[in-house]
Parts: sequence; C-alpha cells; structure tokens
Amino acid sequence: MASITFSAFKTAVSAALRDPNNTTFDTAAVGTLIQAALAEVGRIAPEQFQEDIVPVADTLTYQLRQVGVTKALTTPFGVASTNVLTSTAHGLVAGNAVMFRFLTGGSGLVVGTTYYVIAAGLTANAFEVSATLGGSAVDFTTDITAGMFRQVGIVPSEPVPEIEVSRVELWKTTETPNIRWWVIPPASAGYVADSQTGWSVWNGTLFLPNSVHTQFDGAETDFLLRVWGYSPYVQVSADADVVFVSDEVRLAMIAYCQAEAITRLLAERDLFAQWQAKANNSDVSPAALMGMLNLARDDWRRRSRALLRLRARV
Repeated sequence: MASITFSAFKTAVSAALRDPNNTTFDTAAVGTLIQAALAEVGRIAPEQFQEDIVPVADTLTYQLRQVGVTKALTTPFGVASTNVLTSTAHGLVAGNAVMFRFLTGGSGLVVGTTYYVIAAGLTANAFEVSATLGGSAVDFTTDITAGMFRQVGIVPSEPVPEIEVSRVELWKTTETPNIRWWVIPPASAGYVADSQTGWSVWNGTLFLPNSVHTQFDGAETDFLLRVWGYSPYVQVSADADVVFVSDEVRLAMIAYCQAEAITRLLAERDLFAQWQAKANNSDVSPAALMGMLNLARDDWRRRSRALLRLRARV
C-alpha cells in the first residue's frame, strides 16, 4: 500500500487537469473530485477491514464501525526517552483507540495492534499510548523517524449499509497466545436462511444467533468477536489527512477526476474559457477537449476494471 496526504493528492490532480495553479478548479473543487473518486473506487475495490469487538452480556447486535482517517506522525515523530509521539493537530482525546499502519523505529510498539491514548503527555500535537485502556505509557526503546496511525473503533453517527462481512470468529483472550474458540457460521450457509442459523449483517449492523451466548458461559469479557470484511474508504477532509490506497487505486482515482473535470469544462462555457486562457491550454478546441474526455473515460474504465476485487465468501 502507498500513501499520500490529501494536500499532495490535490496537487497531483491539479497537475493532471493542466491547472497546477488552481486557476479554474480551486483546491476545494479538486478536493471534492477526490472525495467523489474515493467513494466511486470504494464500490469497485472496497477497503478490507478486520475489527475486534468485545462482547456485551445479553447483546446480540453490534454496529460495525469504520476506522478513522490515516494521519502521519510529524517531527520529532516519537522520542524514546519520553515515549511521546507527535502529530500536528491529531485531534485525539484520552481513551481513543489508535492503530499504527507503519513505523520506522519505535521498538516496543507493534504495527496492527490497538493502543489507547492516555491523559499523560496529551497536547494538541503530542500524545502517549498504552496497551490497555487507562494504563501506563508503552515504553518504546528506539526513536521513531516516520510513521502513520489511524483512530479505530469510531462509531459513525449513521450506519454504513455498504459494509460487507465475509467471516466472523470467536476468540478466547484469556489464553496466551489467544486461541480461536469458534468459527461462527453465516446465516446464509444454513439449509434455510434464518437469523438463528448464524450471523447476518443488515444496514451496517452485525446480528448474532442466540447460540453464541452458550460459548461465553457468563464470561463475555474473556472473548473477542473478530470480524473480517469490506467497507467504503473513509472520506478525508483536512490537508494533513492521509489517503492510504495502493498506487493502482490512486492512479484510477486521478483518471476519474480527469474525466469528471473535463465533463464540467464541456458543460460550462465560462469555465472552459477560464481553463483555456492558460498558455498550455490555449490551443485546445472544444473538439479536442471532447477527444481528451474520451481518452480520460477510457483510462478510467480500463483502470476500474483492473481494480475489481474478488471478495471472499464463506
């Protein structure tokens, strides 16, 4: 996977639109194009997610949660002597759960593990993390020179119906290492699809059969529900937000932005006149612009077909 900040992505798209100074398409308009591309690509090659849910007594429904926007660590990144991490305007509060997507340095911190922000050392641009909620700071033993993280366990204000689930497992956490206790079957695998045959998902909510509770034996906190699936990409808004997609997805998004922008140029004469006034665009006629649109659409179709992801089915 590759990564690019929202700001750098806007610069790349503006260059592809032959409008590097944002004379025709301002940064807000370019940002909207990128957000539309992210939503469109999410229908073709959605983001893969894995989420751990702590079961609650007498509860059989759990709203599935999207992970947060990826953010970069910023200078001085992470100082081993103080265990302080830095990220400009990170927006975190004590108790937030975070997960590192990659780290250079930072021995003692594990990529892919959930950590919790603690009150100690927390400022607008700095934070420390603990392995447990409300615990002490993790002691990492080497300085961090680069890294990215994202907040996890964010419940959206509205369900996300586009979430798909491919597998649900029950893991026992009192064993070291944790052991898989039970593979919960999907309701669709039964002879008759029924809510008590297995798990099902509706409108972004996971529904479990009553038989799950027989596995807990009154000790729900000894277990985790581990869910694998696909979800739309999280929308970005701040310039420092990181778009964490593969190079193939990024190039497909640029092709989508090109096609959408050229369509606007053809539909709005004033906008086209403004774009055409630039030196490198002055010789582009409406007919030539139509040819550019056809090329951009062909590029988008070719790249989007290549992105089609085979989704695992149980």
